Amino acid sequence: MKVMIVVLVAIAVAVVLVLFYGAVRPEGDAGAAQGGVEGGFGWLVPRPTLAFADVADASCADPTVQGFVVPSNGACGIPLPAPSQIALCVEDPSTVAISTDGSEYPAQPVKASSLSCADPKPVAIYDTDTVLTIRCLVLAQCVVLVRD
Repeated sequence: MKVMIVVLVAIAVAVVLVLFYGAVRPEGDAGAAQGGVEGGFGWLVPRPTLAFADVADASCADPTVQGFVVPSNGACGIPLPAPSQIALCVEDPSTVAISTDGSEYPAQPVKASSLSCADPKPVAIYDTDTVLTIRCLVLAQCVVLVRD
């Protein structure tokens, strides 16, 4: 009998606390629900695939090739929105080094196998303030295409 009274009191206290918190908590904004999901389950949030038009304002963007043209031994930084993904294609993936660097995680290299024009794999962007950096490793300019 004593155990049952203790359990009932614990349940009553929990109910009162939940009601009190619900009455005094601040209002959330429109993105509060998504922010909660991204916290622990960010990989579940859909990532739209970026088209060239979404990144056309980058300094190395070239609309004639629908991609990026990086000078020999040069680099180009492209700011990307999160969450999103971008599919990139390079004729010879060994000529470039591509990485993503955001505000919450250190720079992460993109695998050369993801850059194949035969089967480009989307690069996931999940960090805020992410910059995609393309480094050209050869003495000729490098062309990196954006695939939809």
